[in-house]
Amino acid sequence: MPKISTKTLMMGDVSKAALASLALLLSPAFAEDTANAVPAASTIVEQGTESGSADVKAPENQAEAQASVADEVDSNASQKLAEKRATLLRDAAIALEQSRQAVIFLADGDPEAALEALAEATGKLEVIVAREPDLALAPVSVTASRQDLIATVEDVKALRKTIEELVEDGKIQEARPLAESFGSEFIITTTSIPLATYPDAIKEVAALIDDGEIEAAKVALDAALSTLVVTEQTIPIPLLRADAMLSLAEAVLAEGEDDAFEVAEQLRQNAAYEVQLAKAFGYGDKSLYRKLERDLERLEDRIEDKKDSSGLLKSLRRQVANLMPGENS
Repeated sequence: MPKISTKTLMMGDVSKAALASLALLLSPAFAEDTANAVPAASTIVEQGTESGSADVKAPENQAEAQASVADEVDSNASQKLAEKRATLLRDAAIALEQSRQAVIFLADGDPEAALEALAEATGKLEVIVAREPDLALAPVSVTASRQDLIATVEDVKALRKTIEELVEDGKIQEARPLAESFGSEFIITTTSIPLATYPDAIKEVAALIDDGEIEAAKVALDAALSTLVVTEQTIPIPLLRADAMLSLAEAVLAEGEDDAFEVAEQLRQNAAYEVQLAKAFGYGDKSLYRKLERDLERLEDRIEDKKDSSGLLKSLRRQVANLMPGENS
């Protein structure tokens, strides 16, 4: 399985002093590309907030519930990474590598070797375009990272409010380190070659080398390499957990053990809390949460009345999936 590099942050009371210290400690998540298993999810650390608000209180067994679905959450993240890697184009990766080799050859004063490398790159790209003429981007690499700010729903709301207030006050540099680490997510990053422009750019570089304009060729090649397109897919961890908990509730109810409804209700409560955590972080369309929250309450009633909940659980899982953000560049 692919490995996802991990960055975990734990947040306690959101006081001004704590925020000032946190601003000095936070930094962006670091993406790393390897080929081992995804590490297990971190245990949550829950603490109170200054406001003492009990609007969204975590169930007492929240940490236990998170641990019970940790493997499934990591497996789902790894599956999404594997699906992305399955789209990589070997010919495109070779073309990019040969382009980078050409940079080295030019720096070493070997234009002939650079031309050979660019010829191979051009050939690979022509094969891709001929095979898939409608393809706009040829993916060449995928990396993944995990960023996890461990906090209660109320803590997340307080930190979000602080970030928003700093931005409104024009204190961008104070807000930046807080905003950069504000999230609980897997991030899958894909780098692609733009097929509409890159092949022609490489040909132009080769023409410059043929004309003996080596310095101009170096500049043009650097410019071509800078046009690589980077897209990101964000996968919110709270939503992955909520889905895994609802899936487990489905399985528990299907097995029909004596305590099935009690266990299912505990899982429902924990899934509802994860949904509130995702909402506090701002994942997905806010309007979609209204129906999801109502249906989670409906599920509570059905479980209490010991009625069949399989259809409602499937609907809830679809709604959670619809909150997952798409790709962005």
